[in-house]
Amino acid sequence: MNTIFERYMLANVYIWHMIISLLLVIIYAITNVIAKKIILSIVRKLVIKSKFSWDDQFYKNKVFHYFTNIIPAFVIYISINLIPNVHESFGITIQRIAISIMVFSGMMAFNALLTSLNDIYGLHPKFKERPIKGYIQQIKLIVFIVCFVIIISILLDRSPWLFISSLGALTAVILLVFKDTLLSVVASIQLTSNNMIHVGDWIEMPKYNADGDVIDIALHTVQIQNFDKTITSIPTQKFIEESFKNWRGMSQYGSRRIKRSIFIDLASIRFLNDQDLAQYERFYLLKDYITEKRKSIITSNDTSGKDTLVHNSRKLTNIGTFRNYVRLYLKQHPLVSPDATLLIRQLQPTTSGLPIEIYIFIKEVRWTEYENTQSDIFDHILSIVPEFDLRLFQNPTGNDFKSIT
Repeated sequence: MNTIFERYMLANVYIWHMIISLLLVIIYAITNVIAKKIILSIVRKLVIKSKFSWDDQFYKNKVFHYFTNIIPAFVIYISINLIPNVHESFGITIQRIAISIMVFSGMMAFNALLTSLNDIYGLHPKFKERPIKGYIQQIKLIVFIVCFVIIISILLDRSPWLFISSLGALTAVILLVFKDTLLSVVASIQLTSNNMIHVGDWIEMPKYNADGDVIDIALHTVQIQNFDKTITSIPTQKFIEESFKNWRGMSQYGSRRIKRSIFIDLASIRFLNDQDLAQYERFYLLKDYITEKRKSIITSNDTSGKDTLVHNSRKLTNIGTFRNYVRLYLKQHPLVSPDATLLIRQLQPTTSGLPIEIYIFIKEVRWTEYENTQSDIFDHILSIVPEFDLRLFQNPTGNDFKSIT
């Protein structure tokens, strides 16, 4: 009889606890709805009326939403003590679950708060180039681990230090599992502290087919929007391990370099005679140059007592005059930076002719405008070459062979 009675009472206890559990779920749901409707509606009105921008970010990232999740869990924690005939162990279990929910909700609210702080930080133009998203994600990771340990210790009724000491024995396994995360943490700190990349920088990393603007710097990846509008995500640690090109210096300097050569047919290079000099003196850019050179050459030849033979006297060449024309043309060009290096030089002759390298900086750093300016400059230079009785070198084409026959 005692056994049957005990079983009957035990069954009744289970049924009673199931009823209590269902009742608590209903209380939690109702309290949650009421808390969100009342509190969030009040908060929303205050945010709309507020002139500040930081509260908009808090509301958008659901900081207040996550905080309201603590209220129903707290109600459950209090309510379990008000219900009669509840077994002590059952009541303690419910309270532990309620505390765990409050801790988890607090963690989510804190993470949302960190996200809001990052968004608020990014609203300021002077801070936009030095993102803190990587640091924010590191803090979130630490908070998550701490809250995970606390929740497990609450549910199992064990000291958190017991789990922390157990994790110490699993250090090697943890390092292996979180290797990429740890590398990303170190890389993110180095990238930010050493000012290596900013959001908005033009980055070139050929190994990953990345050539475009940095749009996001996170803990694990750096996202680059290429010029064809595709997005390339590169692991953060790769920017520490491998080389990449950052064009930020060009943008800050306000000038962009042009370094390009044209090839002159060596057979077209010759000395200039008086008729040539008279012709080039009519060039506005060369007038002063030719006049000065004429005087210098006459003085030099008269002083040395040499005759007028080519091999015994100084003479100007068409290639030298052409180089000075290009130099003078670029010096007066409105888009060529006057304070930067301007160099027109000969390189080592090759089987493709004599390279004349143009090394200048122009004031346009935007890609389209830069390419247009560069093309305009070389349109003029290539077109003026025949005026100096020079020929551009190119490999023979079908038309070249046709003209010979």
